[in-house]
Amino acid sequence: MNLKSNPAIAAICIVSFSAFVSLSLQQKPWPVPDAAKNKKNPVALNDASISTGKTLWGTHCKSCHGTKGLGDGPKASQLSTDPGDFTKTSFQTETDGALFYKTAEGRDDMPGFKTKIANANDIWALVNYMRSLKKGGITPTTPTTPTTPVKDTVKKVEKPVVVTPPPVKKDTLKKVNPPVIKSDSLAVSVQEQITRLAIRVDSLERLLNSVKARVDTLK
Repeated sequence: MNLKSNPAIAAICIVSFSAFVSLSLQQKPWPVPDAAKNKKNPVALNDASISTGKTLWGTHCKSCHGTKGLGDGPKASQLSTDPGDFTKTSFQTETDGALFYKTAEGRDDMPGFKTKIANANDIWALVNYMRSLKKGGITPTTPTTPTTPVKDTVKKVEKPVVVTPPPVKKDTLKKVNPPVIKSDSLAVSVQEQITRLAIRVDSLERLLNSVKARVDTLK
């Protein structure tokens, strides 16, 4: 059959071939294990991690996926599968864990990078850069360098608290008074002693008289 003589048939063949090529380039489903899909990204989505991911992207990904992730890299035409458009919602709605798994393991034309990028945190940083390719861009969720007011970093030195004891009231001191000797009792006591002495003197006089009498009898 001469296609030149039948333009209608030629057009149908071209459309059919284009459809075949388009279907062959479409990405087939890429199942990801739930354990990998549900992994949380331990690397903060900030300017520093995005910068690290961008460097890795330029080294390992840009040649196929393009500078902006549109799938238009210089090697994209050599692939048998579609490199995809990373700016689309269908890509951006995938979990960080799923993107990490696909980047690390690879499939078909895409090699796995778990050996070339041995540090897992670098792959997570690459995932963060993929997030920045979203249409409209993204706002980092955490600052690169936390800002802490200077005044909060200086420890306050508190002045020592001097506790002054309360004054002692004069009334609280116990007064010790000397014993009071009543003059009446003292007089009675002296009188009793004088009486006792007088009795003793009288007894001595009697004794002396008795001795004197005996001496006289002996003469």
